[in-house]
Amino acid sequence: DGSSVARSSGYWAPIDAPPMYFPPQPPKERVRVWVAASPRGISDCFVVEDGAPLRQPDYLAECIDARLEPFIKQHYSSKRLAQKYVYWPAVCNLSYSARVRKSLESKSIRFVERDENPRNARGLRTFSEFWKTLKERVFRGFWRAKNVDQLARRIRQCIAEMNQDQACLRELFGAKIHETLDKTSREGC
Repeated sequence: DGSSVARSSGYWAPIDAPPMYFPPQPPKERVRVWVAASPRGISDCFVVEDGAPLRQPDYLAECIDARLEPFIKQHYSSKRLAQKYVYWPAVCNLSYSARVRKSLESKSIRFVERDENPRNARGLRTFSEFWKTLKERVFRGFWRAKNVDQLARRIRQCIAEMNQDQACLRELFGAKIHETLDKTSREGC
C-alpha cells in the first residue's frame, strides 16, 4: 500500500479505515441587483438571476419606471430637493441606450452623461461601497443560499435593514457622492 515508504507516510490510510465523507456543497447562487439609493433611503430592489438576459423593455419597466421614478418622487418631490439628486447609471449600453435616455429625459430625471461617467476610476465609484456593505450583511455568519429565491429574499431583507439605518445611509451616500460628482465634472477622470 506504500505506507512503509518514509516519504509516503501520512498520505495513505489503512485499508480498514472508514471512508472519508465530504457532503455536497450547495451551488453558489449568483444574482444581479438593481437599486436606487441616496442618503434619504434605498428603493425596492430588482433581482434577476445572473446570466438571465435583461432586455431594454424589462430595464425600463422594472428599474426606471417601477423603482427609480417612484424613489425620486418619494424622496425628492419638493422644488428645493428636485435639484439635489442625480441618477448615476452603470456604464453599460443598456443604461445609455437611446430609448432609456429618452425615457429619463421625458420624466425630467437628471443623470450623469456617459462621457462624464468614468468606467474604472478607483475612489469615484461610491456605489461599490454599498455593494461591499450589502454583500457583507447578506453573507454574515457564512450564510449560504440554497437557491436564487432564497438569496433574493435575503438581499431584500438586508436592504430593508440598511434602509432603517440612517447612519449607514449617510456614510454610504452622504456628501461624499456629491463631492465625487463635482470632482469628476471639474477634473474629468
